[in-house]
Amino acid sequence: MSNSQSTVESVDVLHEILEWSKDRPNWQRDALRRLVTKGEIDENDISDLVDICKFRHGLCDPISNTPLDEIHLPEPGFDKNPVCLESLTHHDGVNALGHDQTIEFGPSLTIVYGANAAGKSGYTRILKRACRARGAEEILGNVISGNIPLHPSATIKCNINETTREFLWSDDQTPNTLLSRVSVFDHYCASVYIAKQTDVAFRPLGLDLFDKLSDACETVRKILEKERRLLDSEELKVPDFEGTAVHTVISNLTSLTDPESVKSLALFTDDDNARYVELSHRIRELQSSDPANIVQINQLRISRTKLLLEKINSISEVLVDPTIEALFHARDHKQRLIETAKKLSKETFDSQPLQGTGSELWRDLWIAAKKFSEASAYPNHEFPNTDDDSRCVLCQQFYNEDAARRMQKFREIVLSSVQREVDEASKNYQNLLETVVNLDVLEDTTKQALEDLL
Repeated sequence: MSNSQSTVESVDVLHEILEWSKDRPNWQRDALRRLVTKGEIDENDISDLVDICKFRHGLCDPISNTPLDEIHLPEPGFDKNPVCLESLTHHDGVNALGHDQTIEFGPSLTIVYGANAAGKSGYTRILKRACRARGAEEILGNVISGNIPLHPSATIKCNINETTREFLWSDDQTPNTLLSRVSVFDHYCASVYIAKQTDVAFRPLGLDLFDKLSDACETVRKILEKERRLLDSEELKVPDFEGTAVHTVISNLTSLTDPESVKSLALFTDDDNARYVELSHRIRELQSSDPANIVQINQLRISRTKLLLEKINSISEVLVDPTIEALFHARDHKQRLIETAKKLSKETFDSQPLQGTGSELWRDLWIAAKKFSEASAYPNHEFPNTDDDSRCVLCQQFYNEDAARRMQKFREIVLSSVQREVDEASKNYQNLLETVVNLDVLEDTTKQALEDLL
């Protein structure tokens, strides 16, 4: 590996090509950018270029394109500020190279040797991506390590005007302008120049771009021409709407046709809806002209009418004055009993240390504690069990005299006749309410029967 600092005075062909390309279509400028950075255009590149061409005419989804620009070219004037590589430290993500492994470069010549698969090419791939090379290769991670490959990164040190500079490189970043002064060449780069037979023994950097761009243009043209021929061969099958405005527009459809005129014919207006209803009735009349069909349709209507009558009778049994009056009476009766129970329990519950004792939430807690006590804790005793050796099923502490007396008082109120009446009245009201609320008035069969009668 050579690391020479000799200066070369050369014609800046690539910059002249850049200036020339500014008048070219975006897809060709994108193709030039791919050729400069990669050296070749593959099938995926061709597919992208085809889509870029089609998107310009609204024939495919949007696709980004990056025209050739200054950042893709080697920085001019490299002979004034020569760059000399000093070291390369691999961090992560490149083939199977070791983590934080460093190779150092000599001032003129560095020889790196080793067995196959030792990693020599891995360092070259980093330099080809970080510096400048015709035919930079894609970098792959260590897929046999068992872990997800990390993003490729490395640190490159170089000497510029007797000053050491350090650059942190990542595979997705924009090429560094200083590192772009370093040219990297290997056997893979050589294939870029020697891939085709030519009469020219040597072609200066950049002149091969025109041949490759021309080949890419021809490939794109052939693909687009093939798609166009395929579309031309597909006959547009239009329903027979002869004598209508739609048929007239379709028959004379050209690129000059006003899109608004087509959209107006696609709108379904109120007049169209009325016409649709009229035609639907006529179709049913024509279909019913067959006696067998008439019998079948009438039998179906009779069946639906009987179901409708049954539905009306069942609704009438519910939505009658006595049923509604009973519902309101049950609601008022339940409310009166609740108020009475509140007055009777107010003296007991209001004096308790915790606010809300005696409320609906407290009653839910009481019922849950009762179920636990009688089913698990004290199955042979009524709740609350306040014997001397018993514990509260909630706090699981032994009852003292005051706590036991309070629990018994609670039990007397909960089991009082007034509370039982409240529970029965609430259950009765809920049953009557569900009878009305769950009444299905307009099910599908009922709707169809009503439509038959209209």
